Amino acid sequence: MKTKTYFSVIAILACIVLCCFSCNDDDDKPTLPVSNENYILVTNNGQIAPNPTMANMRVTYLPDIEQAMFDCSNYPTVEYANTSGFRRVYKDKWLFVTANKKGDRGIQKYTTDNNGKLKDAGFIPFPFPSHLLPVRFCIANDNKGYYITQLNPFIVHTFDPSTMLKLDEKIDLEQAVIAFKPNIETEFKDKLGAEKPFLIAGQETILYSNGKIFVNVHYGHTKGKGVHDSLYDEFYLAVIDAKTNQFEKIISLSGIYNQGLPPLENPFYTKTSDGSVYFISLQWNNYDPIEGIKLKAMDESQLFKLGANGEFDPTWRLKPSDIDGKQSQGDKRRVFESVITFENDLYVSVSRSGIKPYALGNIKNTDFEIYRINTETKKAIKIDIPISTPNAPSGSFYKIDNELFIRVV
Repeated sequence: MKTKTYFSVIAILACIVLCCFSCNDDDDKPTLPVSNENYILVTNNGQIAPNPTMANMRVTYLPDIEQAMFDCSNYPTVEYANTSGFRRVYKDKWLFVTANKKGDRGIQKYTTDNNGKLKDAGFIPFPFPSHLLPVRFCIANDNKGYYITQLNPFIVHTFDPSTMLKLDEKIDLEQAVIAFKPNIETEFKDKLGAEKPFLIAGQETILYSNGKIFVNVHYGHTKGKGVHDSLYDEFYLAVIDAKTNQFEKIISLSGIYNQGLPPLENPFYTKTSDGSVYFISLQWNNYDPIEGIKLKAMDESQLFKLGANGEFDPTWRLKPSDIDGKQSQGDKRRVFESVITFENDLYVSVSRSGIKPYALGNIKNTDFEIYRINTETKKAIKIDIPISTPNAPSGSFYKIDNELFIRVV
């Protein structure tokens, strides 16, 4: 690529323009980058349902973008199947999405051509039995990536991101997952009605950090198919050594039911420069040890930490009420919706009021505020920008040219 190109995802629904603000420690006022670089603008093209597509345009820096809307029809466009994410960027040179142009699910890689349009750079197809079983993958380096197909949810496959070819190496987690909870059938006999325990790996999390691959391990029930149906008040990660591709152990953190929202591509986690990982748990669950199978908000949403040493830090927890002192009311709970690392701080979107489970997609009123959190002191500072609607499918934060952009509707 002759021109250094950054990829920005800015969702535009119908004629709603999303305002982007650049934020730093000293100045929270909206600014625009002065640059001669080219950018890829990706938008939703038309209605979200039933068959949305994405369109990309080559847009050179527009000095008047803050003052007036611009006509997208003036720019050359190419349509792609909507994967509700379009934000996985590797080293500012490769863009990955989870469907090809036809809409087939898998790992689709794009680069850019000399005209600034997205260029197909390889595709690995996935069996896609259900939207509840998403495409999950991570990239360790230029030549090694990991993914799970969900048709066999215990096999971690490998591929070469540079060539987009599958590799022969595989890691089988099934025996380790079963051995970790060997008495689960007996433990939950007659507690799930007609359902049975359902074991699955990689449905919520598969990530690389500091030489290790972390894959979530979930113990749920057949009705929930592994989506927010945890039988245990505990979050589990299988640890794999990326150098040898050998399974090492399963680590756990109590008080956390799940991580993220499996059907969505927003990863609901962020990595810091030292390799620590900060996760969001919505704390929604449809199994209660007293009430049985019933969807509810078990607690307020939580931020929690996997340390740079590859172990959970049980002392690092945050709830929305820890930030501003406002407690949730009734059966609704406040949630974190997106998180990103920027200049060694965390930025999070936080709901001001309580939300029922799975209600994020139905919220039309502006309810989410943005806070900057110091990871060492946990001190939170509210960012003075307008409140917004949630953007749970693809997240509310984007880093471009070492600046942080925040989606506001």
